[in-house]
Amino acid sequence: MAWYGEYRTNAAGQLKAFLDYIITNYGQENGYGWSILDPNAGTNIGVYKCQPDANSKFVLVVMDDQSDYATIEYWEDWDSVNHVGVGNSMTYGSDSSRILRIRKAKGIFNASIKPYPGRIVLSIMAIGSAYYLGYPRRFDETKNT
Repeated sequence: MAWYGEYRTNAAGQLKAFLDYIITNYGQENGYGWSILDPNAGTNIGVYKCQPDANSKFVLVVMDDQSDYATIEYWEDWDSVNHVGVGNSMTYGSDSSRILRIRKAKGIFNASIKPYPGRIVLSIMAIGSAYYLGYPRRFDETKNT
C-alpha cells in the first residue's frame, strides 16, 4: 500500500475509525508491526502498538473524542487493564500550547504505512496538513530509543 485514501468528516471518532482500518488491513503485513493494542480504552480512543523489530516498540494513543482535532500521546508501553500508558512518554499535560494534536477537516484522509516500518504518514487534504506518527529512521536500529 503506497497510499490509502478515504472521505471522512471532522466528527469525533472519524480519525480513529480511519486509523483502525489502516492498521487492521495494512499495518501487520510485511513486518510493519502495527496492531490495535487496547480496543476497550474508551469511546473514540485508539491505542496502537508498533513493534516493527525486536529492538523497537512504542504505543501511539489517539484520543479522537471531539470534533475538529484529535490529541496524540506516545508511550513506552500500555496497561490494557487500567487503560493507561506505562513507562516513558511523550505527553504534554494540560498546557494547551504544548499538546500534540491532529487537526481534522471534512474531506479526504490519506495514509501510508509503507515503505518504512515504524511510522504512519497521515494527510488531511482539505487543510493541506500532513502528520508523521511514529519513529524516525534510527541510526542504530539495534537500540530501542
